[in-house]
Amino acid sequence: MMLLSSLMERLMINSIVIFALTGIIALIKRLLKNHLTYKAQHRIWYLLLFVLAIPFLPLPLLEAGHGLGLFGRLGGAFTPANAPASSPSYGTGITGLLEDFSISVSRRTSLPFQWCLPYLWVLGIGVTSLVNIISEIRIRQVRQVSLPLQNRQIKAVFDSCLREMGIKKEIPVYSSACLSSPVAAGFIKPVIIIPMHMLSEFTEREIRYILLHELTHIKHRDLYLNRLLALAQVLY
Repeated sequence: MMLLSSLMERLMINSIVIFALTGIIALIKRLLKNHLTYKAQHRIWYLLLFVLAIPFLPLPLLEAGHGLGLFGRLGGAFTPANAPASSPSYGTGITGLLEDFSISVSRRTSLPFQWCLPYLWVLGIGVTSLVNIISEIRIRQVRQVSLPLQNRQIKAVFDSCLREMGIKKEIPVYSSACLSSPVAAGFIKPVIIIPMHMLSEFTEREIRYILLHELTHIKHRDLYLNRLLALAQVLY
């Protein structure tokens, strides 16, 4: 129970950090969107994955009540050496500020129903895990009943897209009547599934853009990133 309570405290503090970091990243992208490449704008969000993992790192720095100890030590390095110990301006420097913040959060979370928060968190993990499992099962079912793409013109367009994207490995393309929008699926062996109605309703040029979009997800390993984000969704 103590371990779960400690984890709740870390998650609450980390959620505030994530909220602030998300705003900072969004601002950076907005200010530098004309100077950052597409890959840079995409990968800058990877920083959030590291921050999301911090509460679960088995480090002494993250023990209950000292979740910000590392930053505090770094902050202490900026405290002037000649500042008196009792100086109200510097005191313990950034270390004291962060420790006060951590203690403040800890005190404010001492609510009458605090004892049930760990259980609600575990319940939330169970529910979101079930939702993700059902979604994964549905995708696999759709993949099993999908048919290999037979349209020669579209297959030629797809081969052209592969060359344009510089992808040499074989990526199967399927069509399905069970989907309303195209998807790239498969953790180890990715495939692309296109709704059947698109093959007849969309122009060849529009389908080409769809294929390029899905291939971009595969090339940039977004399918791996989606797994990590799904895990973060479960834990948070």
